[in-house]
Amino acid sequence: MLYEYECKIIDVPITELRNKIEKNGGKRIHSSVLFRRYLFFLPNNKQNGFIRLRSEGRDRVTLTCKIFNPRSKYPKEDEIELKANFDDAYHFLLNCGLKQKSYIETKREKWSHPLVKEIVIDHWPGLEPYMEIDCENEKNLQKAINMFDIEKKHIFYEGVHELYKSKYNIRKNEFINIPKLDFSNFKKQLTQNKKRKTLKRKRARKYNGNKSTKKNSSRRTRRKNTK
Repeated sequence: MLYEYECKIIDVPITELRNKIEKNGGKRIHSSVLFRRYLFFLPNNKQNGFIRLRSEGRDRVTLTCKIFNPRSKYPKEDEIELKANFDDAYHFLLNCGLKQKSYIETKREKWSHPLVKEIVIDHWPGLEPYMEIDCENEKNLQKAINMFDIEKKHIFYEGVHELYKSKYNIRKNEFINIPKLDFSNFKKQLTQNKKRKTLKRKRARKYNGNKSTKKNSSRRTRRKNTK
């Protein structure tokens, strides 16, 4: 399993990013395409990561295992391309016992350049599009950042959940547990999950409060009985 050396370029107009890519010899592979993905929990729940089945348009389907390490800003990733129908592959993984985590839609525009594995412009529901640079090693990643003349304030190594947190005040554990996120109804999907989490926390506090009240009442009763 190899490290994925990548970073996001945020808060820069997309037209400006495209101009930077073209100016430095990049070539567009395809314009914006709808990507559909199912995320699954890892069988080993002690690891922080996920398994992803993704339809990348144009009859391309990939299966990816991604694992995050708190000691590194770069995740580890294994990815293969499947010669299978997206829906068939989805049902196969379910039949293998994998537990579905979420379904997410995004749009992606892909570019190529000799220095990088790929350059993409990603558009997630409810966020401004951003550029992502993916390289074979950290040295090439830094070269690409310098080549495109990217200011440090626009370089972002965190996951997309941090962008949602910044814009919608959604916690990481709330975002990663959203069961569905697409372009048709993303505002409702984002707020619904937040409301569910808030309700669960209120119920938990109420339950713990009731338990505490019962314990105190039981102690008072025992004291009376011993007098």
